[in-house]
Amino acid sequence: MQLTDLVLPHDTPPLPRLAAGSPPDQAPVVIETAPGVQAEVVLHGTEPSQAVFDGVAVDPDGQLLLTTPAGIVRANLNVGALGWAVPVPGCQHQALPLGDGSVLVVCGGSVLKWDGDAVQIVAGGFTGGTSLLRGPGDEPWVFDYKGAGWLKAG
Repeated sequence: MQLTDLVLPHDTPPLPRLAAGSPPDQAPVVIETAPGVQAEVVLHGTEPSQAVFDGVAVDPDGQLLLTTPAGIVRANLNVGALGWAVPVPGCQHQALPLGDGSVLVVCGGSVLKWDGDAVQIVAGGFTGGTSLLRGPGDEPWVFDYKGAGWLKAG
């Protein structure tokens, strides 16, 4: 049995219901945070209880990668299309898209690599405060900061 067979759901879960732009009955949103920095609402959930996002990233094509409890959703804001970028449930925090089209995700105490067809474990043993970042030379870096207490001198 392959790892992919173990982690992918047998039935593809429904995509979250999202719409482009601001919701019609929008609560006040902070759109200016620092001098010269402005933001705008480009996407919102139409059923907020079903649209919980734990992380946001941008892939090389400029599409959003939204981390949900059911997996990573790819949102193309130009055409309003949604699809599963990584259909692995349990992903956390922001995904890290790679130049070869694959995506790294944090899932439980592991970092998984999804290549569009299969998943593989690339690192593990993390404590839950795990973040994926792009390091020098586009090298993927993993930061895990909840378990660092034992490193304190004293």
